[in-house]
Amino acid sequence: MNSIKTITFLDHTADAKFQAFGNSLEEAFINAGTGMFELLTSDKVQPKIKHKIKIESSSKEALLFDFLDELIFLLDTEGFIASEIEMFEILTSNAGFIIQTTVKGDYFKKYDVHGDIKAVTYNEMVIDEEYNQSKSKIKDKQQGWKVMVQVVLDI
Repeated sequence: MNSIKTITFLDHTADAKFQAFGNSLEEAFINAGTGMFELLTSDKVQPKIKHKIKIESSSKEALLFDFLDELIFLLDTEGFIASEIEMFEILTSNAGFIIQTTVKGDYFKKYDVHGDIKAVTYNEMVIDEEYNQSKSKIKDKQQGWKVMVQVVLDI
């Protein structure tokens, strides 16, 4: 079991704010995608159902927003909670960037779920691809992550 933290929740008035970490932009996006569902359940969600996702956006911030928004859409429309993200690629295109991935998870009705994620926001969104732990306000500096993404969710 990996004991290194890949996501940390921060104090935020009325909303949920977190930072997700990775050694690449892809890894940080993956940790943000699966980590945001920790707000809803502490249960281990089984990877029983697959969804393929392809998103194209004009910027990396828009790509992160659209990716998390798609996961929230799947939650709202199908009751799907993502627990694993695989074959994740961020590609460049003429219009900006593309994510291609397969997301695995299960229907939330099978788990002890509390609360709701209404929407992802651009408020305080940060993508830091030259992340330096010494800049972080997080006290737990056990790993020198290369990338950090910060997200605020409307809950």
